[in-house]
This record gives sequence, C-alpha cells and structure tokens, in this order.
Amino acid sequence: MKSHEYIEAFEAFIHNPKLPDFPFSHTFQDIYGTELSLLKAQARRYAELAKAHQSRFGNHDVLFLRAPGRVDLLGSHTDYHEGYVLTMALDREMLIVAGQRNDRTLVLRNSDERFTPQEFVLEEHIPPSKPGDWANYVKAAAQAFVNVYGVSRIQGANLIVDGRAPYGIPPAAGLSSSSALLVASAKALAALSGIQIDPKQFALFCGQAEWYVGTRGGFMDHASSILSQKDTAFFLDCRPVEQDGKPTLSTGNIPMTPGYSVAICNTNVKKEKAASSDYNVRALECQLGMELLHRPFPQAKFLRDIPPEAPLHEWLPAASTFDDLCASLERASLEKLFEHYKVGQTQELHLLPRCRHVISENARVLDGRKYLNAGDMDAFGRVMTASYTSMRRDFDASCDELDAMIEIALTLPGIVGARIAGAGWGGCAVALVKTPEALTFQTQLAEQYFQRTGIQTNIFLCHPGQGASIVGEEKYES
Repeated sequence: MKSHEYIEAFEAFIHNPKLPDFPFSHTFQDIYGTELSLLKAQARRYAELAKAHQSRFGNHDVLFLRAPGRVDLLGSHTDYHEGYVLTMALDREMLIVAGQRNDRTLVLRNSDERFTPQEFVLEEHIPPSKPGDWANYVKAAAQAFVNVYGVSRIQGANLIVDGRAPYGIPPAAGLSSSSALLVASAKALAALSGIQIDPKQFALFCGQAEWYVGTRGGFMDHASSILSQKDTAFFLDCRPVEQDGKPTLSTGNIPMTPGYSVAICNTNVKKEKAASSDYNVRALECQLGMELLHRPFPQAKFLRDIPPEAPLHEWLPAASTFDDLCASLERASLEKLFEHYKVGQTQELHLLPRCRHVISENARVLDGRKYLNAGDMDAFGRVMTASYTSMRRDFDASCDELDAMIEIALTLPGIVGARIAGAGWGGCAVALVKTPEALTFQTQLAEQYFQRTGIQTNIFLCHPGQGASIVGEEKYES
C-alpha cells in the first residue's frame, strides 16, 4: 500500500471507528487490545507517521514495523552466560514506517527532534557513528545482514522512527529502547529485501548484531522483543539448542495472574548502555571467574553450569588485578580477554561477588517461574526483591537514585516486590503491585522520590505487550 492509502484508512477509522470496515482491525486488536480509544490513538499515530513519510519521501509503497521494549522481571546479567531470564514485553514500542529505495542508501529520520537525521550507504564494512548515536542500532542491523547475505542482497530504505511518549519506550531507561530499535530496523530490512528468518533464529541474529555498537551482551532483549506474547511473562533459556542443524532457543510463555500491575519507575538517571564501561567490566569479571572455575568444574562451560551451593570463595578472589590473575591464568590469554572486552589492565576486578550474583540469579529465575506458574505472586515478589539485593551488593550495578526508588517502593501499600530493570547503574526500577493500590502507589512513590532526591520521576503502569510484528501489506505481515 502507498502512503496515502494508509492515511485514508487510518483517518477513516479515526472519524468513524467501525472495526469491521478497518483493514487493520485484527492486527491492531492482536497488538493493542480492544479498547476503542486506544485503537483510535494508535491509528492517529500511524497516520501521522505515514504523512511524514509521504511528505519527506513521496507517495510510495510503505509498511510499518514495531518492536516492544521489555522489562526483566528476573534474570539480570544472566543472558550472556547462557543462563535463564524471565521478562515481559512492554505495551510501549519503537515504530518504524519504511519504504524501499532504488539504491543502497539508508536514510533515517526520527519523529523525536532530539535524534538528528542520518543516512549511510550499505557497504561491506559500515563505519559506526560516534558512541551513543541512535543510528548505530540501525547500522548494526544493516551490517549483520551484509555480513550474512552480502551487500547486493540488501535493499536501501527510507525509514522514519517513532519512539515518543506515551506509546514509545523511554531512552536510556533500562527498557531496551535501543534493542527494540535494532529489532524493528532488522524487520524492516528483512521485509524490504525479501528475507525470511525463523523468529528464534532472528532473535539470535539480532543479539549478535548489537555487538556492532560495542557491548558484548547476549540476546535476551531481542528475544523478549521478538518472541513475547500479549498478557504473558516470557521465560528464556539462553543456551541455544540445535534443531534441524540450526541454532534455536528454548522459551515459554506464562500467563500473568490477574489482579496485579507492573509499575515501571524511571529514576531519570540515564545510563547509556553502549557507552558504559561498567557493562563490559562485569562481562569480563564473569568470564575470568569462569576461567578459574573450570578447574573445580571441568565440564562447565558457562556460569549457569555452576551449582548454586558451590563454595565460590574457595576458588575466586574477592578483589584482584590483571597482574594478580597472571599467577593463575596464562598472560597471553588474559591480554586477549581484556582487549576483547575493551577493559584496561589497571582495572580492579571483583570476580567472587560478580559470579555469585549470576549463579544465584539463575536459581531465582527458576524459582520465579515456578511461583508464576503456581500463581503465588507473594513468593514471586520476594524473589524479585532478593534479586535487587544481589544486584546492589554483589554486582554493584545500582546507584543512589535506584536505591532510593526501591527502598521507598518497598514501604508503600500494595507492593509485592521490586528490583532493578535492565543492566542497572540508572534507568528504571520495576515493581509488582496489587492493582487496587496501583494508582495510589504511583502517586506516593513519585512524591516521596522527589522529596528524597529532588528529581521528578516518570512512573507508568503497564501490561504484558505483544512481540515484534509488521503492519502492512499481507505479504509482509508477521
């Protein structure tokens, strides 16, 4: 469909909201639910993007790609150790309207003026923009496709991105706005280039693609965005398994017990993941810990293979440096690891508490899955709070503002449990709250957080959202 056809369809629905006459009624209801006011608001958002694309690039065939953010209910820093995670896709998303070009250029525009216009050419080695630039996540998707399929196979495109409130994902808040942008961009390039990828393999593809921006993380964010289902929590075993000769993932969707709300509590302390040295230092610390644990556990490949009752203090130092570790590990291999993770050799490292967090967090995820399946939300909340304690004490991934947010939340009526969302060091906390008290919780937490920190917070109540999809011509929809 051309831009003007979308505009006509969306505007007709806005002015006369009859679902049987709306060509995207089933797709919209699968994604956004059945509340008419919300469907009209989303139609207005889509129409605005279609108009912007038509104004900037002309009246051409386009399609819409969307990818939700995620909040991790349990499982912080377990994914890149082939561990377990329990997440929830948000009902907030990155939305892209995309049209083909007749060359190998990608032209990027953003409806949020804070993100400057960009364009780049598809080539064998796509040079990155400066660290933290939003275009790098589109470039990451493009580079991954070029690596696998070659430059000539990938279609140039005109993309306009929308991630604004109230339906977008707050940036740098630990809710995977950057990974959602990468996923939506990858879906756009795949659809426009006629490439089809199994959803689970697509999650692995996108996870590795994000290495382009400098972080050596896993694929939990991408799998959550792609594979989640509406009204459920998403369980992911991050150890790939082979099926028909190809890697795939073990996943599960667990219905969320009614009567509870998930509150996303933004500290408004931003931590850019791609610019974070802390993220790579933690990954290095855990990798070095695993190198030392190979001796007592020779069959173990990742920290998920270490039993939670293992006496880690017998094998791991609480604090060490590169020179200290040279006494136990080969110097040349250490140099390669420090270089791989982009960590300086003078960095002080804390292997024992970092590994202890990951190993105990894996156990908490498995406990949490059991409690969710049983509908025992009080027990699930206690595990969430224990996860926060471990992230703060052992992984040292909190900050004063996150501590204040969670400490206050745990004193308020209706609270079931609370923890850090995302990688930590800023961004958001996530709280599980009994729905009847949720609005009061929201108001009181905002007031008390401001009194303690002097920072205005954004707290929103959300529901489990639908995974990434295409809205457009039938041949593309997925």
